[in-house]
Amino acid sequence: MSAPLVAVDGARPFVRPHIELADIVRFLGEHYLHSRNLSAVQARVLRDIEHCRTPALGGHLDVCEHCGQAQPSYNSCRNRHCPKCQGIRRAQWVADRMEQILPTPYFHTVVTVAHELNPLFRANPARLYGLFFHAVACALQELCADPKYVGGQAGFTAVLHTWTQEMELHVHLHLVVTAGGLDPDGSRWIPCRRNFLVPNRALAKLVRAKLCDTIEKAHEQDPLHLPDSLSAPGALRRLLRKVRRKKWIAYSKAPFAGPEQVFLYLGQYTHRVAISNHRLTHFSEGEVTFSARDNQKPGARRQVKLPAGEFLDRFLLHVLPDRFVRIRHYGLLASRNLPTKLPLARRLLEAQAPACRAEAPVALRTPHPRSWQQWLERLTGIDPTRCPHCKAGQLVRFPLPRAAPQSTLYPAARRTAHDDTS
Repeated sequence: MSAPLVAVDGARPFVRPHIELADIVRFLGEHYLHSRNLSAVQARVLRDIEHCRTPALGGHLDVCEHCGQAQPSYNSCRNRHCPKCQGIRRAQWVADRMEQILPTPYFHTVVTVAHELNPLFRANPARLYGLFFHAVACALQELCADPKYVGGQAGFTAVLHTWTQEMELHVHLHLVVTAGGLDPDGSRWIPCRRNFLVPNRALAKLVRAKLCDTIEKAHEQDPLHLPDSLSAPGALRRLLRKVRRKKWIAYSKAPFAGPEQVFLYLGQYTHRVAISNHRLTHFSEGEVTFSARDNQKPGARRQVKLPAGEFLDRFLLHVLPDRFVRIRHYGLLASRNLPTKLPLARRLLEAQAPACRAEAPVALRTPHPRSWQQWLERLTGIDPTRCPHCKAGQLVRFPLPRAAPQSTLYPAARRTAHDDTS
């Protein structure tokens, strides 16, 4: 798998994948549509991926002023689930986060939902993903505020992930948390003890209790959609009683080497859903092969082979509800604290360690690109305004009309608004 594009100086060579998710969608076509009960959101995702960067979305004709070479380029679908549309948006997001990092170490924390709740999450994704965010945020803030651990208000960003390397359902949150917090009266910064944020076991137990309680209350106030396995009277209560007795997983990795690395690392998780095109290695005779991390051999990768229909089934498990926000900020990074508590925490940290002001991170020293052409050149080293054939002439762009969509899935469907909410 190729390395992710990030908003830092030093372009990486661009390698175009030879297999794309769109190829699999086009191969299955109408047969897949009629054999599955897809939601409107899932149908739109497949349609957008199929049409992305094709004449169906319109585009431009780029003509070189020097050699006269003409080449069409087509518009992107901008759907957040499309693996071809997220590179520049991810780099922009990372660059924006760089302006908020504090000169302190950060922890990477992961909290996972018990797999027994997966059927309930599949039936109620918007409500339960939201409850999961709330439970984890409340639990982490409660533990950080405890004087036994931090005794102050930390800042953290949470990113929802719902997949494993094999694209099966695995609901968990990645969090990047400041290694310390702001004192309740705002007079000092309280650092964490070395390599320790809060007890993992305490965090897992608190999240488990809060999430099970909120699910139970939510069902009493407005009944959840229950899958067939939970349709019997009392089945949901028995399930919650079972997962309350199970050991949940939460862990924190050691602090990052420096603040600049925090969001560069998190950027790998933000604008990606289930799989990237670069992980697809082979597609023939209705079977898809893709690479996955080998947990038994650190650093090694293995090949996973699935029928194309099952491959798309797994991909659609991770399509998010409309307008659902999967990246959220809490504590010092919450929007209401950005103009007040975050600058105060930065001043206190710089006063404690004046060396923190010596030199800004690379991403802050370099002005952010203003256009997608500048972003593309910064990320890949490719100047989209220069002719790729003669390497000398500038490209002049002429608009192309949008062609009638020749969808193998939805021949008569009308396109709707792009789903590009973060």
